[in-house]
Amino acid sequence: SPLQMAKAGFVHCPNANEPDVAKCFFCLIELEGWEPNDDPWEEHTKRSSCGFLSLTKHFDDLTMEEY
Repeated sequence: SPLQMAKAGFVHCPNANEPDVAKCFFCLIELEGWEPNDDPWEEHTKRSSCGFLSLTKHFDDLTMEEY
């Protein structure tokens, strides 16, 4: 769902060739070809060592310094 994608750090940024591409706001990895059963956290972890994935606090509780 869009909410699950956002919680995993992804922003939907489609283009003419890739209508379902999503980009992580933190590491900038782009993933496409999403299936209905894909887990955005799992897909992100498999393809990236993104710092966002290793945060110990909930995203909503982060301060600017912790970014």
